[in-house]
Amino acid sequence: MKTYRKIKFGFLAVVVCVSSALSGQNNDKAIMEAANKGKQDLMEVLKSGRDINLGVSADELGSAQAGTPVAHQVLSFDRLTKADSTSRLADMVDKEASATSIVPLMNGGNVITVVTVGNMKGEYKVVGLGGMSFANDLNTVMKASGSKRITAYEVPNLQTVIYAVNQQGKEMYYTNFENNSLQRPMTVALLLPAVQKAAARFQKEYGAALQKGELVK
Repeated sequence: MKTYRKIKFGFLAVVVCVSSALSGQNNDKAIMEAANKGKQDLMEVLKSGRDINLGVSADELGSAQAGTPVAHQVLSFDRLTKADSTSRLADMVDKEASATSIVPLMNGGNVITVVTVGNMKGEYKVVGLGGMSFANDLNTVMKASGSKRITAYEVPNLQTVIYAVNQQGKEMYYTNFENNSLQRPMTVALLLPAVQKAAARFQKEYGAALQKGELVK
């Protein structure tokens, strides 16, 4: 009987792992399909003749391919201020905030623009087109880190984004926060005190508004 239980448990574990892997693959496929739909929408805008500067030409976009999706998550301002030096940014994510995927459109090894995809009640849809700030940042971080697997963490109230890359089993961070260089990786021990100091200044100045819910927490 004991042997049966072990085999049964092992079988269930395998099923769970396979199901999770398939679910992840299906999500990735849905995200890429939505991104390609966004690319076509963007092409239509560029070909419409409307006077809109999206920072990319129809020729560049036409031959572009969707790259590795970048997870875009929002940090909890409260968790950020209370975190210690051993914390990772992933531990500070606001679970209630909407997470999206930023899909870079690549041409010749460069990010020329991005499509933002969101999970809308179980269905992945385009929620944003263009975004040269993200495109330029991702270009820099990809080349500096040598990786296309990136997570973007948005810091509420401080109007900054921190990009995380796993390098040799260690998470490194890239940001232009307070004149830092996106080309220079930082450890959380170096980055976090500076961000928390800025958060403390913000909280001191706007704490009352935060308590009233007038600003993002």
